[in-house]
Amino acid sequence: MPWSSFGGNAELERAVLSALVEVARGAGDTAELGLLLERLLPHLEPTREGAARVRALVRLAQVRRARGDLDGAAAALEEAAVLAPDDLDTLEALGVLHEERHAPGAARAAFRACARRLNVDRAAAPRRARLALTLGGLAEAQGHVREAVGFYRRGSTRGCPEADADRA
Repeated sequence: MPWSSFGGNAELERAVLSALVEVARGAGDTAELGLLLERLLPHLEPTREGAARVRALVRLAQVRRARGDLDGAAAALEEAAVLAPDDLDTLEALGVLHEERHAPGAARAAFRACARRLNVDRAAAPRRARLALTLGGLAEAQGHVREAVGFYRRGSTRGCPEADADRA
């Protein structure tokens, strides 16, 4: 069925594209999934359908990353992070992707944003510890030894219930 047969009905086209995205995802067809997600994104308004757009952007980033397009994946995750600045998974994925792209400054910024959100959640101690250790490694790689030591210290005690009790 050619796209022109939708007669300009954007709502119908969006519904069909959404269904096709799920079919392609289920079939593991990343090439088709990427094309469908790119076609779907203009139909998802950031304000009205923000969560759906963020999910589509994260999926698109995964597809682009699998195809080796790290810059395209980063662009999709950057947009998702702007739309959902409190989404820890998106921020962490963005940091990891920037590490893969050998962009330590951008990785550090993404991980720091993630750390700021984690600091308000007491139940997130293990995740904060892992993030502090990651930030320590990035700081060390950039030659910021004192900062790295600080992160390593925080990371080595953050996930430990005894250390958390000592600080309380």
